[in-house]
Amino acid sequence: MTDKTVNIYFGRFHFHKPLDSFTSDNSILDQLKTFCEEPEIHTDTEDGDWKIGGVEVEDGVIYGKLGRILTGEYEEPTWDEEEKDFVYEDSEDTNFSYFAIIPSEKLIMYERKKYIGHKQFRTVFVEGFNNFYNSDDLLEINFIEQKGEFKEILSEASSIPEARFKQLEPTNPDFTEESKKIDNALRGMNAESAKLEAENEEESLKFTDGSLLGSAIALVSEGYGEFSIDYIMDGERKTLTSGDKPIRKEIVRPAVLEDFKHKVSSLKDFISARMEENNEG
Repeated sequence: MTDKTVNIYFGRFHFHKPLDSFTSDNSILDQLKTFCEEPEIHTDTEDGDWKIGGVEVEDGVIYGKLGRILTGEYEEPTWDEEEKDFVYEDSEDTNFSYFAIIPSEKLIMYERKKYIGHKQFRTVFVEGFNNFYNSDDLLEINFIEQKGEFKEILSEASSIPEARFKQLEPTNPDFTEESKKIDNALRGMNAESAKLEAENEEESLKFTDGSLLGSAIALVSEGYGEFSIDYIMDGERKTLTSGDKPIRKEIVRPAVLEDFKHKVSSLKDFISARMEENNEG
């Protein structure tokens, strides 16, 4: 009998406003920990009550479970009110996902489950955090993505007339070789974030390696911004949007949180290696 597996997705936190605008504590770790330790999550979704449980902090990393109390035919006794934690862990389709947050790198990794899609997890976490701090646009999470797929699509385009980048921000802790050009530009401007728009309807924009636009693609693929790029393929104008090619890693399904915690170090190594592969592609 083979082991059950799950896919792990990776994202970067992006804060639109300084956290000290909302509390007196400037620590991102403390801000995220405070949110995660409040079980109730308030969102606009109507598909069950969402909660965070089993939160632990070790060596600057926040571990926990995000899930929902399902009703009707899916109802299970998965939430222990006294323990403030999910306790049902026997099914391959549990209605919660393990997650790990590394605030120093603005990095989050989490499981995609049958009842919790990778975009759904992101939406619930972001909406819950923003509602907790009473701000609609405080936090966003950008997926770390496969830059090679973006470059392949653009290389096959007959023309690239327009590109729009937003929420570009300096890397933390370090840029990769290909994102260095735009990263250095942001740091040189002392910019916390920036927008970049380019247009040439007559001649195609250039996304070659080493160019500013190529570097911006790399930065977004590392989770530090978003883009929307118009390109012409077979005479038709199309739009390539970031967020559609997230990197994921298949692992043996953790039976308990401790199992997941033991995998976080190797998952960090994996995502670092994939970003290096992006640069070599």
